[in-house]
Amino acid sequence: MTDNVFWPLQRPEDIPKNQTNWPTFAPPQWQTFTPPLTIVEQNAVAALNLADRAVILDTGKVVFDGTAKEVLDNEELRHEYLAI
Repeated sequence: MTDNVFWPLQRPEDIPKNQTNWPTFAPPQWQTFTPPLTIVEQNAVAALNLADRAVILDTGKVVFDGTAKEVLDNEELRHEYLAI
């Protein structure tokens, strides 16, 4: 069993993008891809500008699953679920 490793992310620049210098304890497969991150953030625009994909949940049900750009470009979706 592998222990989960969590890095505290305090600023957007802390989020690893195409990480190439993983700690030595990281599994070898981490060196070939960027691991997915789940971001729960009140500032939706900032989070969407960092993200490749977005999933919007409403009362536990997925109401949108697509690219972050699709959310930013869809005024109706932003107004209905994100109030932006």
